[in-house]
Amino acid sequence: MNTRTLLCLLGAAALLAAGDACAEQTVTDAEVQALKAQIAKAGQGNKDQAAEPAAVQETKPTSTAFVPLGAPAADDGDAKDAKKDEGAKPKPKEGDHAPAEGPPPVPGETSAEIKENEPQAPAGTSLVQHDNGHFRGDPTYENKPYDAQAQWDIYGAKKPVPPTRPPIELGRPLFAGGPLVKPGTLFGDTNPTIPHFMVYGDWRTAVAYNDNGAKEQGLAATRLNLDVDLKITGTERIHAFIEPLRRQNDFTTFKFSGEEPDDEFDLQLPDSVDDVFETGYFEGDLGSIVGGAKNSAAPFDIPIAGGLVPLIFHNGTWLNDAFWGFAVTPVYAQQSKHWGISNMDVTLFAGFDKVTNAGITEPAGPGVEKQADHSSHIYGANVFMDALEGYWEVGYAYVQGTGKAGDLSHHSMAVSFTRRYFNMVSNSIRVIGSFGQDEEKQKRTADGFVVLLENSFISHKPLVLVPYVNAFFGYNKPQALARTTGGLLFNTGILFETDALTGYPQLNDTANNTFGAAVGAQYLFNLDQQVILELGYVGTWQAEDNDPKLAQKGDEFGVGFRYQIPIDKSWILRMDAMYAHRDNIEDLSGVRFEIRAKF
Repeated sequence: MNTRTLLCLLGAAALLAAGDACAEQTVTDAEVQALKAQIAKAGQGNKDQAAEPAAVQETKPTSTAFVPLGAPAADDGDAKDAKKDEGAKPKPKEGDHAPAEGPPPVPGETSAEIKENEPQAPAGTSLVQHDNGHFRGDPTYENKPYDAQAQWDIYGAKKPVPPTRPPIELGRPLFAGGPLVKPGTLFGDTNPTIPHFMVYGDWRTAVAYNDNGAKEQGLAATRLNLDVDLKITGTERIHAFIEPLRRQNDFTTFKFSGEEPDDEFDLQLPDSVDDVFETGYFEGDLGSIVGGAKNSAAPFDIPIAGGLVPLIFHNGTWLNDAFWGFAVTPVYAQQSKHWGISNMDVTLFAGFDKVTNAGITEPAGPGVEKQADHSSHIYGANVFMDALEGYWEVGYAYVQGTGKAGDLSHHSMAVSFTRRYFNMVSNSIRVIGSFGQDEEKQKRTADGFVVLLENSFISHKPLVLVPYVNAFFGYNKPQALARTTGGLLFNTGILFETDALTGYPQLNDTANNTFGAAVGAQYLFNLDQQVILELGYVGTWQAEDNDPKLAQKGDEFGVGFRYQIPIDKSWILRMDAMYAHRDNIEDLSGVRFEIRAKF
């Protein structure tokens, strides 16, 4: 603030206080604004001075004011300069940030060295010259006629395939284009009923010539498998699996050569209702049922199943059976960051009849024992986990013998871990054990363990060529918890599995004091055919304190072959052949042709 302005302000204040030496004059708004602008400019020129007192702060001007006599009037130039400065620097609003002064300088350079409009490359990158040769115009087809076949070939010349429909289908269809019929509310608005009844399955017929060492037989056999499914809601259904051409373990057959050939077709029909149903159970979600009853969203998810329930755990090695009982999963979709678990389920189960455990037997004649499917109960749990970059299954069950099989009660455990290593091999390791029988050691039927190693290798054609090496080691008499067909080595290779139809021969699959491996390769061509070639070996060993009856008679060496091809979308042709040399006992051989119709 200059001296002239300060004296003018002081003089005006003194005249106003004294009430004399002052003449009342009328001034215009422009003159007042000019005076304010001059005072503001004077204040900006004196930045080191203290803040102005409240008496000189800006106030809204009125149409009249008292000015000191002789005070110089502000000129128009000063007013214009003040307005120009105010327009150049608008007063920021509350919350606004100060505008940037320009792009930040590149490290190591000053802002003066940055050329205007020159692109700046981020650290670690560099600019390249633009090359128009990397681009070309869109294709034109003005001189080329439209080729519908060529356009079709782009998508593999695919043709529409009508969906296969079940032979019996009632209610809402399996495949529908809409509009859909409004569902019912019998079980609540939040659990609508969608009735849908289907019957579907397959029909297998095979012709085989089998030499099981002690018996040779040429025969034809047929097997009809029917699935009956009644869908009630989106989560609840009743399902059954029946075989109308089978009586217990005997299939409908025609024996044309070998021992005891038949003169006519041997039709086998179930002799009881219990023999008709292989499975028959209800399954659903308890949370959906409770939510529907309360007309609210499902408060939880707990899958349940009851009846003649089929269960498959540990890839069917430990448990692959249907028994009268129930299963429930009260623990589902759990995680633990501390233990590295991304997903975990726990299923509890119990079986009270038709439990097929090879360790529960009953007398079938002098010195002969047979499996007793109606003489045991099982109570157990199985845990499924995604953890440690792999997949885990851990199961435990207590097998309770009843009646004459009471002394054969025992414990059964299984642990499985599956993981891929180095993007080269997919490995599964399984340990299954049976222990705790009260019988004398020589009479125990379930006492020991087996270690199974399953390895499939990632080839240069991972989708069609799959080499594999599966190995095992069995100690004493381990048993699966429950299996409808086959032994513990059922999944080791094609040489260890039977066809569950013609009695096709197989290597020793018990794992009772044996060790060995299956080495083979599977090739799937264009995903439309399958060829498997396999070599198998079963060795024997005998511990000094073990029952000498446990070991097989000698080592076994085998070679197996399988070929499958679909004839159309419903028919499949399969061919199998095998030969096995056995020490100290007759060799095995078999060849079979099967045609399978799926409907």
